[in-house]
Amino acid sequence: MTLHVKFISAFIRKADIATHYPGGCTAFEKQHNVNESDTHLYRLLAMSGADLEFAIDSVRHCGFDCERYVAVADMCLGPLDTIASIIFTNTAKSFPPLWLARAAEEHNHV
Repeated sequence: MTLHVKFISAFIRKADIATHYPGGCTAFEKQHNVNESDTHLYRLLAMSGADLEFAIDSVRHCGFDCERYVAVADMCLGPLDTIASIIFTNTAKSFPPLWLARAAEEHNHV
């Protein structure tokens, strides 16, 4: 499964939320504005870097290790902060780019 990178997006694997977030996926979905998800990833979406930082700080405040488990990408620039467990690919042959994110190790945790 894949999710599009829209505006500025943060991606977090559901497997990492299920294992490391207090209350798991259910608590995460209740406490944060999840813009979109697929079977393996959550996407937090923002229109600016400041808005995205606010969303990530909110996740971090709950005790989640964002430096280890969160990847960030921009819809035009592509990956900005990467982690090994989330892979970004550009599927466009010309401008504008079409960046997609997917979990490297896909496990269902829903």
